[in-house]
Amino acid sequence: MAQPFVSDTVVQLDPMSTAILLGLLKHLPAGTKLGVMQHRIELFEPGIVPWLRRTFLSYVVQEPGFNRTWLHNLQRPVELAMQWYRTQAPTLLATMRGGLECLQQSYTDAAGGNVRATIQLAIMETRAQQDTDTRAEPDARTKALRTAWTPDEVAMVESMFQQLNADFVHAQYLLPCLMTLVQGKHQDVLSSILGSS
Repeated sequence: MAQPFVSDTVVQLDPMSTAILLGLLKHLPAGTKLGVMQHRIELFEPGIVPWLRRTFLSYVVQEPGFNRTWLHNLQRPVELAMQWYRTQAPTLLATMRGGLECLQQSYTDAAGGNVRATIQLAIMETRAQQDTDTRAEPDARTKALRTAWTPDEVAMVESMFQQLNADFVHAQYLLPCLMTLVQGKHQDVLSSILGSS
């Protein structure tokens, strides 16, 4: 089995935003990829324009999170999402697992084996049924992320994913709604990550 790609940089990502965006991958065109920028995930549908944008951000702006070596940053938020939202958002988490599998299929070139191994680690985490009480105590910033999404917001997201999965043809309008929700929460989430009040 190929060894996972790991860069030296660790970027903290919000578990709920990560779960939502990974879940959306299941409903977006095959080959959609993602990038990590400023503690958030950005989705790139397949095509020349998104490829140019990713390339521009990687090489001209020198934003490093738009290459495959940063995908290891998905593992911790996936693990936390599975701990925190297992009972409140099971449909979201199942869809997130499917999105990770779609992402894994997006990498088919020679280096793709390493990327697929990295994503496989995150998929395996979603299948683990470990008791949350056995986990290490999270740091203060991670605890702040736990409260960045209210129970009502989590329930709303769960309901939206239930509708998406039940009848995608008639619920496609929820895709931009979910993306806008994640974008709207980004400032609160960023404050939690950076430790500002």
